[in-house]
Amino acid sequence: MASPGATLSRRAEGAPVPRRLVPHLFLVCESDCPLSPSVRFSLEGVDSVEIGRSGQLVVGRDGPKGQRLIIGLPDAWVSTAHAILRSTPTGWVIEDEKSKNGTLINGRLERHRPLADGDLIEIGHSFFFFREGLATSADEPPVLRSSEAGVAALGMATLVPSLAAELKKLEAIAASAVSVVLQGETGAGKEVVAIAMCAPGRNWCGQGGGCHRHAPTLGSPRPILARQLRRVTRDAN
Repeated sequence: MASPGATLSRRAEGAPVPRRLVPHLFLVCESDCPLSPSVRFSLEGVDSVEIGRSGQLVVGRDGPKGQRLIIGLPDAWVSTAHAILRSTPTGWVIEDEKSKNGTLINGRLERHRPLADGDLIEIGHSFFFFREGLATSADEPPVLRSSEAGVAALGMATLVPSLAAELKKLEAIAASAVSVVLQGETGAGKEVVAIAMCAPGRNWCGQGGGCHRHAPTLGSPRPILARQLRRVTRDAN
């Protein structure tokens, strides 16, 4: 029996599936400026990462093929030449460059140490998160700030490519009549996504601010986002 209209597609357009595993470094948080955007650095084609102090956040590539990544942090607790990450045949290692305040890995002061997936690096009052192999697509930029993620709604921003692809699919179906079930561990951000889907004026869910999923009992998005900032290392994993 024929029915009017076009057949709906199960696949969301414009949401490439991340397939390559590439090492990444995330600038998660600057404690002295907690509202500064987080930054994702791809380490593809990079042999070393030099981290030191500068007047503002500076990111540059040097060397014949751009194999040196240079990161300058506007952090008074960071030395001019503070730490360096090097790619070796067995993986990435980090070395403290005789800095005044030292380099902490997972809360422990270290001079030289191999990096493992998920290591938290504390340099001055700035925190980095290391990923040994993050699934990415070929069109991902080498440097991405959270403020440049280009999402349609607050609460949908992420620097994790695989999660970004899933949220892109969610954007595509949120305006339909299809019911959406958000699953995840406590603190994963389900309420943040639900509020983003049903934010007043967006009409993604077809009901705008009148949607039952945007009930006042969910509270304001602002404190929820503040709690998410404290969990960013968990979410990046």
